[in-house]
Amino acid sequence: AARGVPVPKSGDLLFFGCRKEGEDYLYREEMEGWVADGDLRHLGVAFSRDTPAKEYVQDKIREAGRLVWEAFEAGGVVLVSGASEKMPNDVRKALVSVVAAHAPADEEAAEAYMKRVEAQRRYLQDTWS
Repeated sequence: AARGVPVPKSGDLLFFGCRKEGEDYLYREEMEGWVADGDLRHLGVAFSRDTPAKEYVQDKIREAGRLVWEAFEAGGVVLVSGASEKMPNDVRKALVSVVAAHAPADEEAAEAYMKRVEAQRRYLQDTWS
């Protein structure tokens, strides 16, 4: 892939969040190209400072809950990229709620499911501060 960015497997999901689309969406062409080429099933992007109602990665994950659940069940990978402050914890909570809603499972079972997914390296984070 261009600029040394690895190409994901078909069926994988990528959620990317930053503050401003015009300043932070550096790999837009590559990421959108993966979707267009069928190499990536879904790309969810959130920019928290571009609109009055802030939108975050965890919001995009909840919106795509069915796709997230289907990806996990099919052995796919969910990749999350964004700031490392509160985002990783908030995203994980969103993933647990998605699993609980679509499994269906209680929170304890959803948490155990997420621990298995993480141990299998099928939920990956690329975060920075």
